[in-house]
Amino acid sequence: MKSKPTNSKTCLSQSDQKLLSKYPKFSDGRVDYTNKRICYCLNCTAICDDEVLLTLRSEDVMAYPNTINGISGFIDQPSLSINETARIELDEELCAPKDAKITVGKMLIQVDEELNREWRVFPVLVEFDKKFIPKTNWENKTAKWYKINDVKNLKLMPGFLATFSVALRLQKDAK
Repeated sequence: MKSKPTNSKTCLSQSDQKLLSKYPKFSDGRVDYTNKRICYCLNCTAICDDEVLLTLRSEDVMAYPNTINGISGFIDQPSLSINETARIELDEELCAPKDAKITVGKMLIQVDEELNREWRVFPVLVEFDKKFIPKTNWENKTAKWYKINDVKNLKLMPGFLATFSVALRLQKDAK
């Protein structure tokens, strides 16, 4: 199945938006997914040439500590586009340059019964013209550039390989 890039405002269907409108909010207005089974998020695959920038998740994160992942985050401000949310996450987690090209793929559904979560994940391809030295926040222990071909051999966060594969297809389809 081909994943088509999208440029819509929120990338959430009306039924998804309706569901989120019923979720509790933090005092700053962000959606609170704490006790919710269905969670909307994005997972960015940041690429430069033949390398991908991946993070080692901190032991302090709620889910999947000490696993390797792209740059991910909850869609906790549904009024923002996926592109805007991705740029916020890239800045917060890596202090990434703001000039990257962003392409959003079709939402994937990934279920983790052990955590009682249904992740509705937007794969995001982020393309940088040149590598940079990332500066991580508390969510990640480290961030490192890896050869794309080495990713399948890493201890990845569950579900990341699927979003990574979509991002690579988006990159290939754009050429």
